[in-house]
Amino acid sequence: MSEPLERLRQVSGVLGSFTCGSHGQLLLTDMPEQYSVVQLESTAARLANLFQSADEVLPKCRSLTLGFGEHQLSVRRYRFGVLCVLTTATPDRHLLRVTTRMLARRLSVLG
Repeated sequence: MSEPLERLRQVSGVLGSFTCGSHGQLLLTDMPEQYSVVQLESTAARLANLFQSADEVLPKCRSLTLGFGEHQLSVRRYRFGVLCVLTTATPDRHLLRVTTRMLARRLSVLG
């Protein structure tokens, strides 16, 4: 099920997105085909560990941005879990912020 995430693809610079629970379980995905479910599950588990480590140093850490060459993975925690958005280095940040907020509200209601 990717329908709630599809709106993010309309934002310039967004390549895909996925959500996972607070313990790393994959919930929804709308990622390019080259990213398998196994790879996304592994990434989700690593992000859960990364947030646990960040919490030890930065209490209440809510977001991370990871850079990979020409791409970025923006990760933010919400009540429903974690939203991960893969973008180019220069997405439309304003529209992404607005769209992400609307999506987070929707996912919180669904979750």
